[in-house]
Amino acid sequence: MSFQNSATAFSSGRDEAPFAIEELFFSRTDKRGVIASGNEVFRRISEYSWQELVGAPHKIIRHPDMPKGVFYILWERLKKGLATGAYVKNRAKDGRYYWVYAVISPIDGGYVSVRMKPSSKVFAQAQSVYADMLKREASEGLTPEQSAEKIRETLSGLGFPTYSAFSSYAIAQEMAARDAALDRADDGRLNSMKDLLPTLQNLETEQQKLFMTFAKIRGIPSNMRIVASRLEPAGGRFLQSLKTIG
Repeated sequence: MSFQNSATAFSSGRDEAPFAIEELFFSRTDKRGVIASGNEVFRRISEYSWQELVGAPHKIIRHPDMPKGVFYILWERLKKGLATGAYVKNRAKDGRYYWVYAVISPIDGGYVSVRMKPSSKVFAQAQSVYADMLKREASEGLTPEQSAEKIRETLSGLGFPTYSAFSSYAIAQEMAARDAALDRADDGRLNSMKDLLPTLQNLETEQQKLFMTFAKIRGIPSNMRIVASRLEPAGGRFLQSLKTIG
C-alpha cells in the first residue's frame, strides 16, 4: 500500500496555532465527550482557560473543516471499546487552527486522547481526502454515516481494506517521522509493523497492539507516564506537566 505525496490542504482563513513537534498533549473526557482534564499544552494551544474547558464538550475545539464522517467513524469504534486514531483539525479560541494525529482510547468512565503534531507524507494525503469529503458532504447532502462509508471507500481505493489498516499505517508513519525529526533511532517494532501490514490476517488485533505502544493508558496521570517515557525518554515538559496534575 502506498500514499502519493499530495500537498492539497484546506483554506484556513486564519493562521496556524504553533506547537513544537516534541510536544504531546492529552485530554480526558467522560463517555459523553465532556472534558474532565488535560495537560497544560492542550490548554495553551486551545487558548481557552481551564474554567472554559472543564465541563465543556470536546467539540468546543472542533474545526468546521473536519468532515462529519471522520467523527462518525471515531465514535463508532470507541463505542465498541476500540482504541483508534485519526488526523484531526482543531480550532483554537482565537480562530487559529492546528492539526494533530490523535490516538483515542477507552478508559474507565470515558476516553483519553493523546495528540502529536503530524509530519509524515500520510498527513498530506489525509488532508486531500478530508477536503474532498467536506465538499461532497455539502454538495451531495451526505449524512455522517454516508460520509463515513465514502471515506472507507476512498481509503480502500488507496490500498487500505479497512479503516483499521489505514490508522495503523498512519500512526506508524507519524511516530517514525517524529522520531526522525527528533533525531531518534527508528523503533524496530514499528518498522516490523509497517512491513507486515499488507498481509496481516487480523488487523484489528495488531492495531490495538500498535496503539498501545503509543498510549497504553488505564488512568490519569500515573499511566500517562508510560507514554511520556516512550516518547520523551528524558521526561521533558510532557512528563513535568503530568506531575503538576498528579
